Amino acid sequence: MKDWTSKWALYSPEKTALKEYETGRTLTYGQLNRLGNRLAHHLQREYGVGKGDRVAVLAENCLEYIVLFAAAQKLGFILAPLNYRLAAPEIDYLLRNAEPRLVLAEAKYRLLLESTPTFSQIPHYWALEAFAEWAIPTTDTPDDVHFPAVELDDNDPILSSTPPVPRASPRGRCTPTACCSGTASTPPFH
Repeated sequence: MKDWTSKWALYSPEKTALKEYETGRTLTYGQLNRLGNRLAHHLQREYGVGKGDRVAVLAENCLEYIVLFAAAQKLGFILAPLNYRLAAPEIDYLLRNAEPRLVLAEAKYRLLLESTPTFSQIPHYWALEAFAEWAIPTTDTPDDVHFPAVELDDNDPILSSTPPVPRASPRGRCTPTACCSGTASTPPFH
């Protein structure tokens, strides 16, 4: 089992795990674990997400990203982060190759997603703002209790580091050494 979130919640449930610099929001290890449990239950029940499925995220850095990672450790899905600085054809390439079961995105990036042909083929979309309202750490739900984490081994992708997002070469093309968001084996534009 590789559910480190639940382990840290046992060791130090009241210790601050995360602090979001811009907003000052914090989560303790206990809160992070409860929210990870809640999210794992919800994603499995409402969206059919399971081990090996991909969940794409188009958002700036936020606490919700870490809650997603906590749920991924429990459920075994693969996070497919999308760089919000990419153009629509690049986002489309990543979505097409990742084949996510669910996309979570900030509302301000919804038009970018909708401009990609692949977005209409993705089974589920969840606005990050709706997820953030749903994942309030001060409220308790029945799903906050233990989630029976799936067995993960060292080769499961959730525990692998992803390559860096593409960077532009002087001619404005992706460099061959950078794969986009870790979801593709070759850069989309070279």
